[in-house]
Amino acid sequence: MVFYLSKDYYGLLGSFSGFLLMNGLVQDKVNTKFLSFYFLIYLFIPFLNISNYRGTVTINTLAWYCIVQFTILLIFQIFESPPSRFRVKTYLVATNDTQLLFYGHMFFVWGLVAYVYMTIGPVVIRQDLRFTIPPVIEYLIKSGLIIPLVWLYSANLKLDLRTVVLRFLLPITPSLLIGSRGTFIMILISLFISIFLFKKLRSQVYLKRFKWLFSRSRTVVTLGVLIGVFALYSGFYLRRDGKDLITPDELIREYSFSAQGNIVMGILPIYLNFRETVGITNRIIEEKVTNTYSPYPLFFAELVTILPGHQEAPGIILAQQVYSAQGSDEKYSLTPGIVGGLFMDYGYYSLFFIAALTGIVVYLFNLGRMDIRYILIYSLTIVQFLHLYHRGFLKIEYLFPYFILFAYLKTTRTRKIPALIPKEKARLKL
Repeated sequence: MVFYLSKDYYGLLGSFSGFLLMNGLVQDKVNTKFLSFYFLIYLFIPFLNISNYRGTVTINTLAWYCIVQFTILLIFQIFESPPSRFRVKTYLVATNDTQLLFYGHMFFVWGLVAYVYMTIGPVVIRQDLRFTIPPVIEYLIKSGLIIPLVWLYSANLKLDLRTVVLRFLLPITPSLLIGSRGTFIMILISLFISIFLFKKLRSQVYLKRFKWLFSRSRTVVTLGVLIGVFALYSGFYLRRDGKDLITPDELIREYSFSAQGNIVMGILPIYLNFRETVGITNRIIEEKVTNTYSPYPLFFAELVTILPGHQEAPGIILAQQVYSAQGSDEKYSLTPGIVGGLFMDYGYYSLFFIAALTGIVVYLFNLGRMDIRYILIYSLTIVQFLHLYHRGFLKIEYLFPYFILFAYLKTTRTRKIPALIPKEKARLKL
């Protein structure tokens, strides 16, 4: 409050970033800890006014982001069940129907990848080609990303090298082959959240199943981070070859970065990605942009595009009706993040909408005490929630994975975890 009243931009940024860091370090609750670190990256890096990319972010926008993030964390802190009160009572079992669905699904997905490469070209090498893939085909190819989550929770599946290749690498590779790095990283995060939950929530079936993994947790986390960083950075720098997109060096000069060198190159992919939404939201808040362009709230307008007739997507409306009308040359869809996306329709009242969404996520997590399937659904939902927080408009893309997940869950069975005698409980302590 003091920094805001004194208009000390970097004082507010530094103090709230410090709060997020300390909260992440000392917090015992699983989601609050994870979200604190996520919000720290989302706040500290893109809010640095070290370039003119998407303008200069003001202290009003920074303060509103701080309020939104604090509200989300507060709801999790108050209503999230602590690990000490959490005992998962069931585990998941894959059946023959699950196996049949998996093989049919993989045959279909890899067939679509072959079709894309034959008709469009080698997307993994020429990243610009991914924008020409029809959305329906893209969604269907990325549907395979849900499969590793299902197999991770299937307690009767033997974990060996063959399983890793067949059940994990085979489903996620198609998404990488069409240049979908963001969705891959989000599912990777979901897998790590699940494994972390298995340990924190002390489900004895999964503690036994992943004991070897927990004993090498640092190695596994390091490997996962390296894979995620490689997917993010390789895709960013591969696309910027100077032909269709300017090179990173040219980009730094064009947007007048006040600092250069390895530090800027290191944060550039994250900075540009998050700064895009933050900068657009800043303009919405500062210029008090309201939705006078669509009969539907822009947050939901993407869902209407599947109806008969021509329905303009909200990102296109934002680019053409707002930015282009004010002289900007915007050719593509724009996404302001959930903070800006809701602000155009509901203004500062959007905080209540965000709070309600957060409450649903927390409620779903707490249901996991009764049934492991809710933890599985939650591990997908928290990632979709973060994706929605970043992208801002509710899309079919966020709902489609649930149809795939529910189809797999329909073929599985749940079993009750038997009670353990004291000696067995003692052996499970890690």
